[in-house]
Amino acid sequence: MKDLERMIDAEDKNVHEARGVLAKFYRVILKDMNINLMQYNRQLLKWLDDPRNEIPKDGRTRSFRRGNLVKAVTASDMTWKTFLKGLIIFNPVYIKLDLEMGFQRGKRTHHSIKVNFTDADLKDISDTTD
Repeated sequence: MKDLERMIDAEDKNVHEARGVLAKFYRVILKDMNINLMQYNRQLLKWLDDPRNEIPKDGRTRSFRRGNLVKAVTASDMTWKTFLKGLIIFNPVYIKLDLEMGFQRGKRTHHSIKVNFTDADLKDISDTTD
């Protein structure tokens, strides 16, 4: 929990400490959304309580799942699955990913995908393994 507090309480969400692209991007999102520790914890509790995530109500399991998620989102690198789990706690209806690639001589390409979060999508990414 101290890692979460340190990351969330930092004005820049410690973006400079992240090594991986997705870890940096997640911290930029937290910064852009101006998330504070109380808001983050509130969203985390809602995620734990959401029946779609199939997290048992016993304290041990909830603590384990919460701790694993916090450890994963505060790490200096993260997988796509962890990145999506980190976004899911904010309960978005969808996410849209935009990618622009720049090449020598000024050529650029732009690519975009919109991902709707259905119950099936939530189940696929909210299991205990990563």
